[in-house]
Amino acid sequence: MALKLWRWLGMTVFACAIVWVGIVRGHAMPSVTASSPLDLHIPPARRHLNEVAGRMSRTNDQVRQLEIRDSLIARYGAHAPPGLTIEIDSSVPPGVTTAMARLARGKWSRLGVHSSIPVIVAIVLDSATTAHGYPRRYASPFLNPISVFLPRAADSPCLSILRINESFSKMPVQVRGTVAQNLKAPETIDAVLGACAYIARFGPPGEHIKEWLQGGGWSFAHIAGWDSPSPAWTPRADARAYWFRDQLATIGDPNWQTRALIALSGLACIAGERGRCAEAAGTHIHSARADTAWANNVVSTQGASAYFLLFATKPSPLGADEGWLVSDMVRTLGDSAFRRFWSSDKPVAQAFSEASGRTLDDWVRDWARRTYGRIPTGPSLPATALAAGTAALLAGLGLAVLLERRRRVA
Repeated sequence: MALKLWRWLGMTVFACAIVWVGIVRGHAMPSVTASSPLDLHIPPARRHLNEVAGRMSRTNDQVRQLEIRDSLIARYGAHAPPGLTIEIDSSVPPGVTTAMARLARGKWSRLGVHSSIPVIVAIVLDSATTAHGYPRRYASPFLNPISVFLPRAADSPCLSILRINESFSKMPVQVRGTVAQNLKAPETIDAVLGACAYIARFGPPGEHIKEWLQGGGWSFAHIAGWDSPSPAWTPRADARAYWFRDQLATIGDPNWQTRALIALSGLACIAGERGRCAEAAGTHIHSARADTAWANNVVSTQGASAYFLLFATKPSPLGADEGWLVSDMVRTLGDSAFRRFWSSDKPVAQAFSEASGRTLDDWVRDWARRTYGRIPTGPSLPATALAAGTAALLAGLGLAVLLERRRRVA
């Protein structure tokens, strides 16, 4: 017996609802962690061995970084000249070397850093995959890991080391061009000067400020760019073949892209909830750091990379641009007020209020809204998602009607 038209329509609507839910729930891949269902097939012993191997590779990579640091210190010894010294590996093409040195010195001058503290910026080739017979943590040629070794004494140098893990001569032409572009990018220059520029210009931070910075791995001060405002965050343009699916699932909406980058405390901050901005600015603290000796003396950051700049691996309290936070404090507070904040022995929020005349909560909210824009609160449906959903529903209904009219029962 043929189905009536209203039954066909009901079945079509039900099927469309299932597809819609499947698209929304199926877009994001679950993270693979020890507690993930994807790891259930891995025996506990093997999982433990994998974790130990990961820790060993990270430790071995740190040992290699210390060897590079020691070689630079041995080369300069106590004769490191005051101010900025730039050393770039000979394997880097001359054009890239010249451009990086010019950009770094120009930025240093615009930052107004005049200090007797020696600052050494080294771009080194570090292509060894093993060290002392043990494997190191894998690094892609598209990444530019930066390690800043903070000065241990007033007269010791601040070393910023950017590592290139493959010689330019061995890279494919397309990769070589991308790596060269990343090295010359403003994000790389600002990050490689980073923590050293703060210490060279403003001296060592006060005890509470130091704890705040170390607790978050200097994440709020990765960038030294107070000569100009930080750029507003721009949602990525999604030109993939899945555009219609993303619009249908509202994933292509800029507001949802922002929500994917910022943790709940940061979203509540932008939405205007009192106290949440100060919380977001102070919650990026890893109280259970396994290696505090490394974290308290080395700032690990990243140069320009399409992956890290455009696709965040996980939400952070103040989003992908939080590395600009302290830099914008310098610019908006002014040199004198920021110095009072930086060197204060008071807790962070109190030190900021006394130096600026504003609460940290209000200032961070203004910064976050300027950077990311206002985020609408409450339930909403973007116009593009509504249009895409309506089109899908009408197409399904039209197909159902067409099949009903052509259906014949003997």
